[in-house]
Amino acid sequence: MSKRNYFLITLILALLALSSCTKDNTTGPDNDPPPPGEMVLIPAGTFTMGSTQVGGTAIPEHQVHLDAYWMDKYEVTNAQYKLFCDTTGHHYPSDPGFSGMSNYFTNSLYSNYPVVRVSWFDADSFATWAGKRLPTEAEWERAAKGDQDNRLWPWGDNLGTNNANIYGSGDGYTYTSPVGTFPTGVSPAGCYDMAGNVCEWCNYLLQHQPPK
Repeated sequence: MSKRNYFLITLILALLALSSCTKDNTTGPDNDPPPPGEMVLIPAGTFTMGSTQVGGTAIPEHQVHLDAYWMDKYEVTNAQYKLFCDTTGHHYPSDPGFSGMSNYFTNSLYSNYPVVRVSWFDADSFATWAGKRLPTEAEWERAAKGDQDNRLWPWGDNLGTNNANIYGSGDGYTYTSPVGTFPTGVSPAGCYDMAGNVCEWCNYLLQHQPPK
């Protein structure tokens, strides 16, 4: 399985997870009904998007202002996505073939693991069903790194150990890990697994995808 090396670059791979925002922006939790599911409020503000340290598609660094919005605290789990499929008749994702993790999507042992093998259209359908939407690239990056510095990782500039499920880091997981496993890797906004574990869809890919 491939895992994201730098959280500033949104990679689109075969194994994907979902994270989603509320459909509408909000100025605070007192002004709107509570969002569905476990979500965190990202306050309005300006942050530095991009990174000269990462380079490539992450440059140039530039300032971006965002209105307040809600973001999922955790990646979407197999259990959550299965409820969506069973309720709507949407097809199950194919099995990723993880050695020693048979029937990954339907096995209750992995109900709290992130769902994988979903397309952008699957992700968009799930978000709509849940009363949410996929985050923009800027919203995702702001939730991952905060607005106080331009850090490389959600927890700072050093990879360290046991902050995320990252390939080759000796974290104890060969493939995916249960969502929220690494509390020391939580982002400044309070979102888990914004680096490592699996990659996540953003809504900006809509313009690059063929019609349904």
